[in-house]
Amino acid sequence: GKKWRELHTLPAETNALAIEIDMDDSLNSGAGEQRRRELNEEVVAVLEDMDRFQLAMRCLAYGEEAFPWDAGDRGLLLHKHTPRENNEGGNSYWRLTVAGHHPSVAPTHYQLSNPAVNPDLWEAILQLVVVGKGKEKSNEIDTPRVETTIAQAQTIHQSRLRQADKLTWQPNQKYRYDTQFKEEGLDKAAQVIRLNSLIDEIDKKLKSGTVEYGGEDGKEKTIEWQWVWQKRAEGAQVTAPEGMNPDVQKAVIRDVDLYTALRWAANDERKRLSRRLYDLGKWPSGKVPIDKILLYDLPKGWICPEGHHNALINEFCTECGKPQNQLEPAPTPSFEVHNSPEEAVDPQIVPTKMQEQLDALKKLLEANILTQAEYDDKVAALRGTAINPEMQEQLDTLKKLLEANILTQAEYDAKVAVLRGAVINPEMQEQLDALKKLLEANILTQAEYDAKVGELRGQ
Repeated sequence: GKKWRELHTLPAETNALAIEIDMDDSLNSGAGEQRRRELNEEVVAVLEDMDRFQLAMRCLAYGEEAFPWDAGDRGLLLHKHTPRENNEGGNSYWRLTVAGHHPSVAPTHYQLSNPAVNPDLWEAILQLVVVGKGKEKSNEIDTPRVETTIAQAQTIHQSRLRQADKLTWQPNQKYRYDTQFKEEGLDKAAQVIRLNSLIDEIDKKLKSGTVEYGGEDGKEKTIEWQWVWQKRAEGAQVTAPEGMNPDVQKAVIRDVDLYTALRWAANDERKRLSRRLYDLGKWPSGKVPIDKILLYDLPKGWICPEGHHNALINEFCTECGKPQNQLEPAPTPSFEVHNSPEEAVDPQIVPTKMQEQLDALKKLLEANILTQAEYDDKVAALRGTAINPEMQEQLDTLKKLLEANILTQAEYDAKVAVLRGAVINPEMQEQLDALKKLLEANILTQAEYDAKVGELRGQ
């Protein structure tokens, strides 16, 4: 056959070639196989740093517009954001939202595209992967914080998988009672489900191929994408729909290739995870689920006249920009929502009665009537941060590893912090390490150490 892209010494070209070779992988949506072709040059350029591109893919996979933060903000990782003020046209833009350095610190937002009825994902990927800054404030994207937020999202997703009506992945009999391997399997299963959901969304978009662009007359037009990627007879020319503006043709080709590259990145990670996952367990249905388990479900929502589902907080549809003028109940979540913003309690405000109970527990700890683990659990219950049985099982396992000297105290504290959703910045970690040394040197008592650690963590 025809030889093409023979020279691929640059990383971008090498990465592009890997995607181009796999283009004949069938789409989940049943649309068939993509034809092999060279990727758009603009898309090839953003593949220079594949690690960074994979990071952007994961931001998109775990992105949610309705995810709530204690500070009152909403949105997680890469998502469409529709401003509620000074936005008569209902425009949205792609936004990256990452966790602050501490649960009490507000999240950081990065605007990654210009506002539009249908904001351009290409702009967002370019800003995130290549530019590395927000578009509006030119604030540099904190990559370590992005990675930490993704890790938190994965932990929450695994917890949500446990809460689902039906556990969609089960460990093999060999690992059924092995907590370590069971946890590893659940972690990988949760990631695979999320990646599979993203792949399915991309396949549907490639198949339906509808995207709105402003034409020369300023009107919105629905454009098909299939003409870019569908297989055709050998030697047949790729022909755009009649009357399509050349600039729109270029934009469609670029967007199709961008989504194709994102699909490849998600599928590559899914395959890597699945190799180990199939050794640990199985999918009872025989198929990997494609239904996204949301990290946070709003109890109510609305459906626009075009049939798009939206969170109740959105005044305009995030898909087509229609105003919220037709309210219908959104599907009921398959599991209860806990710790909603209305139920959240400021961790820095401790009622007098609760403080008295905390002081009493502290005395029981100091008198060796309570163990450290019992004390921690009772304090967590008082503060409204009681943990579910599954998390308790993981905490108990960590406690055993600590007692067996397999984990150091610092390693144990770090893993417990991740499980409980705490985020520790480098400065805080230095202070925690210093306190640990004072405890080990008997300069601080256990109670004094706990109190100071609690102050640092904002408890």
